[in-house]
Amino acid sequence: MLERQDAFDGDRQIIQADLDRALMTAFCRALDIPGVKPMDVMMAMAAALGATYRQVADAHQAQPCPCDWQPASLSDIDTLKLAFEAAAAPQSIQRLLTMQALGRA
Repeated sequence: MLERQDAFDGDRQIIQADLDRALMTAFCRALDIPGVKPMDVMMAMAAALGATYRQVADAHQAQPCPCDWQPASLSDIDTLKLAFEAAAAPQSIQRLLTMQALGRA
């Protein structure tokens, strides 16, 4: 398991950047629909992430998987909430000034 975690850590920035781009692209496309509000799209994105978690967790409970992940829904959901809160919290002005713009709202 340690080897797999180390491999992910090495690719974490690439994976995160790919996911950031995909989500921002989907978000912007949804906002192109007349009358759609940003918070409605964000709620749909949160629901999609929750559904993805449930599908993957269910698949891992149905049969053994070589990745060794054992879903623990309550603690996993708490961990996901913490990650969401950390990413969504306002950033300091210094950090915002150095960030690359990835899309539009």
